[in-house]
Amino acid sequence: MGATEDSAMARFEDLDLFRLRIAGALSPHTLRKSSSDGLDARFWSYRLGGLRLVQFRSGTALEALIPEQLEYFDFIIARSGGAAMRVDGRDHSVVPLRTGVVLPPGATVEMRLGSDFEQLHLRVAPDALEQRFEQLAGRPAARRPSFSDLTVDIERGAASWTRALEGIVDDRMSGQPMHPLLTRGWEETLLTSLLLGTRNSLADALAGAPPSPARRSLRLAVDYIDSHLGDSLSPGDVAAVVGMSERSLQRGFREQFETTPMRYIEERRLAAVRDELSAPGPATTVGETAYRWGFSHLPRFAAAYLRRYGERPSETLARAR
Repeated sequence: MGATEDSAMARFEDLDLFRLRIAGALSPHTLRKSSSDGLDARFWSYRLGGLRLVQFRSGTALEALIPEQLEYFDFIIARSGGAAMRVDGRDHSVVPLRTGVVLPPGATVEMRLGSDFEQLHLRVAPDALEQRFEQLAGRPAARRPSFSDLTVDIERGAASWTRALEGIVDDRMSGQPMHPLLTRGWEETLLTSLLLGTRNSLADALAGAPPSPARRSLRLAVDYIDSHLGDSLSPGDVAAVVGMSERSLQRGFREQFETTPMRYIEERRLAAVRDELSAPGPATTVGETAYRWGFSHLPRFAAAYLRRYGERPSETLARAR
């Protein structure tokens, strides 16, 4: 995927409209001014593969409350100004070139934002971190990703990926489309940097030796599947592309991922649909989104989505709006 419908810079003077635009790209929240200054807000958003980049500033001091962070990690860094945040009762500061913060799924967040605070958000689904871990380690993650320290230390360890993130944003603001190969490359770079450059539950497992050559074909198969989720896919097609027999592919997925290729394809497609329904555009519908990600039979898709996430896709869409 490339740019979304709101990839151009938007300007707001109405606080409610500004709040709704932020909520559509991130989490529902309350927002109020804490000064008498007028609102002169700027908002920009871009979808980079399965990631979402959001940058905005208000031009006035604000207070925000997120009653429940949605089901993704939100990495926040400051491009200018500063902010104080309380995440599940613990205080964190966001300071340019020094510290950022990661908001975990389900967290309660209070924010005090300075009038000069320009914030950059990187929205990452837990499934995306797990998938990248599997690609790097050659085996499934033994646990769900989590962060023992919600402070992002930019001075120690996080400078490289935060600089890369800012560079991508500056480049994408030009409005020129990004080639799909570059999109995938930057997405993988950011995910790898997050896994290696932050204190998280998966980092130690990546400190050992690289995966054995025997797993390379499986990694190629996973990469091919992930880049062709919207296409017609069968285990035979995937096996032929990566130079494996279908039987070897089936056996490899059972041994390494404890699943089948078709189940893996379905899980990745469901995750892609959920990510899109959780950040919908004005014209987003369940049916069109499901078809675009390779689901041709809507009743079976809806049943699989309900089993996987415990709610109907229409409910996900309605809550996001």
